[in-house]
Amino acid sequence: MGTLYIVGTPIGNLEDVSFRVIRILSEVHLIAAEDTRVTEKLLSRYGIKTKKTSFNKDNSFRKIPEILKALVDNDRLIRVKETSREIVDDQHQEDRKQTRQHRLANCNKGLGGHRRR
Repeated sequence: MGTLYIVGTPIGNLEDVSFRVIRILSEVHLIAAEDTRVTEKLLSRYGIKTKKTSFNKDNSFRKIPEILKALVDNDRLIRVKETSREIVDDQHQEDRKQTRQHRLANCNKGLGGHRRR
């Protein structure tokens, strides 16, 4: 069973990302990015060369087989959202439901180190 991480990335300041997110981005097999052009800025800033694929609401239907295959192959993936924490939390619930339903992956979120008060 693979592992799926879900994180929000900085919208403006590239330094607003945790060390843990940077580490996971460099360790996973695949980055599924909402917008690869935006994610590439973050990856370039920190010298990360991990393979990436676009995964968003417009292409998710076509990309799901690639994501599922990676999870079945026991890969570690990270899903990157350029958005607020609340939307990541909502998306995490849906992704967790889907991965548990198919027993394909462990699903982790909240790697940004931010806590709600």
